[in-house]
Amino acid sequence: MMGGRAVVRGVTGVREGRGAAATAETGVAESVVGRVGIMVGDEDGNRNLDDSVTRAQFAKMLTVAAGESQSTTGYAPFRDVKHTYWAAGYIKLASDSGWFLGYMDGTFRPDNTILYEEGATAILRMLGYSEDD
Repeated sequence: MMGGRAVVRGVTGVREGRGAAATAETGVAESVVGRVGIMVGDEDGNRNLDDSVTRAQFAKMLTVAAGESQSTTGYAPFRDVKHTYWAAGYIKLASDSGWFLGYMDGTFRPDNTILYEEGATAILRMLGYSEDD
């Protein structure tokens, strides 16, 4: 928990105390998310699955999971995301698709840890759910 709110962490929690079947299942999940490019890891290929996930990283994961290509335009929809930021295209696409919203002050805060509620809401929006569902 961070500030009384849950944060999204990596997928390794599935392994803890769940036996060999859970470990095998997690291994398959890790392999798939790597193979399709949802989580490719750092410069050394480490996915750092125990680390928190930033809003920018999550925007990239959503975009790739949805089968979308990164936007290549030089436009950044939020004042704190420069068009040269590594995830600007992913953030723009996730925002334009309505999966992710910025904050009232016109920022996206890409380096903030994504909260569980934000991640769950973005996934549900990506899957086509709305506040009416």
